Amino acid sequence: MIQLPELYSKHLKKQFNYPQYLILSILINLLQDLHTVRLEELARRFPIPIKLRSRVKKIQRFLSLPQFDIKTLWFPILESWIKTEWQLNKTIYLVIDRSQWRAINLLMVSMVYDNRAIPIYFFLLPKKGNSNLAQQKQVLEPVLKLLRDYKIIVLGEREFCGVELARWLSQREKVYLSLRLKKNEYVELEYQIWFQLSDLGLEPGMSFYYQGVRVTKTKGFSGFNLAAKYKKNYRGKSSKEPWYILTNLANLT
Repeated sequence: MIQLPELYSKHLKKQFNYPQYLILSILINLLQDLHTVRLEELARRFPIPIKLRSRVKKIQRFLSLPQFDIKTLWFPILESWIKTEWQLNKTIYLVIDRSQWRAINLLMVSMVYDNRAIPIYFFLLPKKGNSNLAQQKQVLEPVLKLLRDYKIIVLGEREFCGVELARWLSQREKVYLSLRLKKNEYVELEYQIWFQLSDLGLEPGMSFYYQGVRVTKTKGFSGFNLAAKYKKNYRGKSSKEPWYILTNLANLT
């Protein structure tokens, strides 16, 4: 059986008694070996000499323990790991994203590390489709609190470029944002002169950067910067459309 890394075992042993810790270790090994989360399949391979149905119930009872809470179980491990990888006040990039597969609609915040996304906090949305502001704040709040000693840059796709979310993030200390705008969004580049992003004439190979722009006609707010880039053609291929980024960073470096 593969042993858990010391960082994990140290914290997990604080949350579970010894029999529970052994069950957890067995399940983790089975998940890595079987590559499935089907309860019946895990129970079939679970090494306890009892009937299959009893094994299923045993695993169900174990997974229903109150210790299985992200903030209780995962945050202490993550916090210890971050302290070994980042000095205080260093920059951490967070990505807020939503993934939907059939009836499962997952809202998640991840940390960028070595070109990978490390999940930090997530929950299932009660319906299909886009998340709302309250849900976005709900998934971001505990993560920002956990990483309060670091400079944070929140990255998000077009679903998360709402006026209220951008304002909420910008009002927090040491929190910055870089959110992708929809091409039909309006920006005020000159006083009382509004442009729709799709009408700015950006072509492959072009980019621009505006400071202190005002965004949206209906709920306009100012003090943000707008960056846009349309990747140039490469070997006969080009991006489908340009990227428009709303940010409160002072510069692009």
